[in-house]
Amino acid sequence: MRLQARQPVPARTPRVIAVAAALSVVSAGTAAAQVDPGTAALVDAVLEAHGGEAAIRAVNGLRMEGNLVTSGQSRGTLNRAARLDGVLTSTIQYPNRREIRVYMNGRAWRGGSAETLEEVSGPLRTAMRAQGLRMLSARVLLEHRSRVERLHDIEGLNVLSISFPPDLTLQLFVDPETRRILHSLSLIPAGPTLLRFSSTYLDYRVVDGILVAFGEENTAQGQPTAVIQLSQVETNPMLGAARDTRVGRHPPEP
Repeated sequence: MRLQARQPVPARTPRVIAVAAALSVVSAGTAAAQVDPGTAALVDAVLEAHGGEAAIRAVNGLRMEGNLVTSGQSRGTLNRAARLDGVLTSTIQYPNRREIRVYMNGRAWRGGSAETLEEVSGPLRTAMRAQGLRMLSARVLLEHRSRVERLHDIEGLNVLSISFPPDLTLQLFVDPETRRILHSLSLIPAGPTLLRFSSTYLDYRVVDGILVAFGEENTAQGQPTAVIQLSQVETNPMLGAARDTRVGRHPPEP
């Protein structure tokens, strides 16, 4: 595990604030935008900016540790991991409670302890899947490059979109100068409502040859939910039903 020297978290620029506001009203109709013929070149440029195809392809999973502050000012420690084949584990430890989430083999569980995990479905399950994809956004972009669509720019940022039928669309908002991913947006239908989970990425550092954002600001339906500052990132961690000690025990196999 190799990290760059710690960099200060930059303040939110006016464009970051403007994009965050724009993400709060993005609708499913955005996905109907025309595909840009330069999509492949843009994807290549984004991959190069995030470490290059060879370095990104070598990373099939990430584990992240750090601190978070919720919009209600609750403070906690975060330990989450995701793997390209669709495994996610997330543990947030608050002073008086713990929140555990697990996504594996298309199924999802959550609870306050390893012994009380309960299976969930619908939009909550999809949201867990989306979290894992966002953690590996450059690797996901590489893996699904043939299905990526370029949408209309928003607030001067290039927008790339990947659909994961039947119930998830991931959009990545790219700085046209640096080609870094500055924001992501997960769109999840829930009956007549379209759920929107956005992340703004800050404090990029190099870990084993790839760029990883150590700062993250999250919203749901346009409302702030949590600010995350990572302290450690590990590439290709041991992760699975029997090995992830941070979950404590694995959910029942399908």
